[in-house]
Amino acid sequence: MDMVALELIRNLQILDTKNEYFVFVKEDEDECLLSGGNFELVKLRDSPYPVWEQFVLPSAAKKANCDILHCTSNTAPLSTSIPLVVTLHDIIYMEKLSLLSKGFTNYQKFGNLYRRMVVPGVVRKCKKLITVSEFEKQRIADFSDEKIPLVMLDYDREALAKLIEEVGDPSLHDHIILTGYVPNTELPGIYSLSTLFLYPSLRESFGIPMLEAMACGTPVITSNTSSMPEVAGNAALFIDPFKPEKITESMFRLLSDTALRAGLIASGLERAKKFTWKNMTLGVLQVYNEIMSNK
Repeated sequence: MDMVALELIRNLQILDTKNEYFVFVKEDEDECLLSGGNFELVKLRDSPYPVWEQFVLPSAAKKANCDILHCTSNTAPLSTSIPLVVTLHDIIYMEKLSLLSKGFTNYQKFGNLYRRMVVPGVVRKCKKLITVSEFEKQRIADFSDEKIPLVMLDYDREALAKLIEEVGDPSLHDHIILTGYVPNTELPGIYSLSTLFLYPSLRESFGIPMLEAMACGTPVITSNTSSMPEVAGNAALFIDPFKPEKITESMFRLLSDTALRAGLIASGLERAKKFTWKNMTLGVLQVYNEIMSNK
């Protein structure tokens, strides 16, 4: 989500030199942007996120006399009088009782609780709601009557050790590299050096890593669930993520079938061209203009 917001701002700086923008950030966040031209970076005092979003942010936006407040990461202040635009990436936290799910940290559980409390009110309050795929648009519609415009390695070491123990082959450790956090600047090199990109996610609202791999010329295997078929189109090999044997079968197939591999690489490169940050930004600008024209 942070990457989407960052690319949106970077492209707005190129495409819109007319409107004045205030980018509100917490004091402790990394400086990925600089003030300049019609964009001003405003650092707000650090607070627990709910306090920052519900009180500090709307106060600063009011002081800056903002015509529109665009919140880019699912939640937004409920008490502001400024017209809201909200990017709702997904509502996974509304679909199941994620507060009690195993494997979540207390921080993640609190985050899901906050979203479950805030998002329904945000959806009712905002002037425009933006999401990232037709799949997610329909899922949100199932929870709301609002009309929604569409703008288009890390792994738990204990879980891995348990899985290898169940398989019964300790030598598998020698074939697995746990990278930890990988900076965005290093991802193209990793994608490009990979023989294939396996993305057997159970649920995605979009799935940016698939397009990143395609753009680097790496063939993709992904799930036939949620948004993945919509985003990947005909440029990926699809599997049932609940059937490990089918995943293995598809991997061997892609490794041995040179014609299939070449076809997926070519179609992946073309598919990735259809999704650009510029087009996404133009769609968001259209949303802003619609709100301003109706004021």
